[in-house]
Amino acid sequence: MGIINEIARRTGMSAYSVCKFLSDPFGFSDKTAATVRRLYKELGGGSEDGRMSVGICIPNRPVYFWREAVRGINAAHREMKERGAELKLEFRYGEGSRDALEELPVCDAYIIYPAVLGPEETRAAAMPDAPTVMLNDMIPQKISDTAVYVGADGYQEGRLAAGIAAPYLKTMKAVAAVSPGRAGPSVEKRIEGFTREIERLAPWVKVTPVKQELSGSLAASFLAKKLSGDPPDCIYVATGKTCVAGLAISKLEAKKHIVCLGHERSDADRRYLASGCEIGYVAQDAFAQGRAAFEQIARCLAGGEMKSVIIPSEAFTTADALKAEDAEAASKNGPEER
Repeated sequence: MGIINEIARRTGMSAYSVCKFLSDPFGFSDKTAATVRRLYKELGGGSEDGRMSVGICIPNRPVYFWREAVRGINAAHREMKERGAELKLEFRYGEGSRDALEELPVCDAYIIYPAVLGPEETRAAAMPDAPTVMLNDMIPQKISDTAVYVGADGYQEGRLAAGIAAPYLKTMKAVAAVSPGRAGPSVEKRIEGFTREIERLAPWVKVTPVKQELSGSLAASFLAKKLSGDPPDCIYVATGKTCVAGLAISKLEAKKHIVCLGHERSDADRRYLASGCEIGYVAQDAFAQGRAAFEQIARCLAGGEMKSVIIPSEAFTTADALKAEDAEAASKNGPEER
């Protein structure tokens, strides 16, 4: 994966100069051009038609989220083609980056979803000598000289979620903050941000972390059983599985009204939003994340410097969500006939 740095090592050029040459060879000597082209071909760089290539390793679920990220990548790629330049995109999909990485061909740069990788695996996947964007679900941090992060800030997302709960806190005493047993680093930061903000807004409310797997047909039943002894006033789900909390609440049969909130919105959340059980959610801008990830790679391969980019997330209350949904349905159906 470290084609650019290997060429730099063998020729004595800087990695920056190699990237610049591969994007625009003007200004380099014929000898340098011939050497770089020969090494580039020997090391398996680019595609068969000579274009530089970008390997993209992302999950295939949840579909509604990653579909938008791919739209963002393709939109930026299309705009690049319209300006007369092009990179070949090599998409590989899997349940996690491990699956996709195994099938990925050698490319000039990479966009990788790191959430299912441990710290050491993340560094290995970044390959310090290959331009790499870690896309989504990670703590913003420096990984290597050629790897950056593009995505949301989990801590700020947690604070946004607490803001959704703010109008209800006066009557609350306890909140369960639920996350799966093995959660990505951004989920942990969401819990931290949510807890700190609740402590600031309502010191009398106790936030209790709850570890519970949220996938599978029995997830809601297991969660309900875990919370049945002393049901909380609110369930905060630090992932995109808020509907599991909604179903768990219906199974608790508690004498008090319990609400829930979380992140993203799937089709399964609508019934809980409509009933008032789910009071809102925090949504990432997957399209903007995908676009920014590609733009950083394109900038690097053109000889520029990549940088980490934080894409702000947005909080939606139940009223916001249903209003937006009604507007979307109306736009699809067209204007009413009079």
